[in-house]
Amino acid sequence: MGRPCTIVSETKLRELHKQGFTDQIIALKLKTSRATIARRRQQLGLKPNREVGERGIAIKEEEAYWLLVRRSLPHIGRYLQEAAHDYYEETGDWDRYFITMVLEPKAMFHPMPGPYAADPNKMNWKNTKYITDFEQMIDHVGLAGVPGPAVLELMRIYKKGDLNFCKELARQAVETAGFVRVDSMVLSVAAYGCMPPEKYREYWEEQQLIAMDWTPIKHWGEKKKTIIKTFANYSSGTGKKSKTGRIRTIENTQAFLGAIGY
Repeated sequence: MGRPCTIVSETKLRELHKQGFTDQIIALKLKTSRATIARRRQQLGLKPNREVGERGIAIKEEEAYWLLVRRSLPHIGRYLQEAAHDYYEETGDWDRYFITMVLEPKAMFHPMPGPYAADPNKMNWKNTKYITDFEQMIDHVGLAGVPGPAVLELMRIYKKGDLNFCKELARQAVETAGFVRVDSMVLSVAAYGCMPPEKYREYWEEQQLIAMDWTPIKHWGEKKKTIIKTFANYSSGTGKKSKTGRIRTIENTQAFLGAIGY
């Protein structure tokens, strides 16, 4: 008894082949075997979109999405850059334009305790804003800005795909650009997409308003002008002279930054 015949749409096969997909990807999309697609393609007189031994961008579902995109930029970056530029010219959406080419996570750092770690009952708006800004910065340590999941399709066809279809995919990737966790895998981002940048911004604006409303002292802290001037002119007699003739030392710098609230 022979194997059951798999019916493959000629129209769909021709369309996917013209777009630049390989036999393997076409088989996945049409829910059949690679051998079936290869046989039907040959019957239709279509050449393979990938030669024997030719390699494309390796896409692993368990790889971190943002790392995969960064790794693929030398190959597909020109499409993304052009699409991002056109999108920005049309919409003025700087966020998506900026993160399309991958905004890497902030580096982890170890801040020293500062004057804003004050008694909660004596905190003013300036103290609160410093803390919420700091928390947002720490949150960004685990985030990366990336183009949307349409970029995965672009990775599969960029070599021999239809030029207009490549540009269309790049545009979709720009329009759906957003943030992902650094540990978000390709499979999850392909299924659920990215967090839109405006949603991320709105979340932290809301958190800041909540914190401001809680703050016991409803005004901004006064600037420490006198202290700043004192420390700025202070010299310990060690270190190199600056262009203005003042002595620069590590102690002076730390004191100055502490006085202005950093």
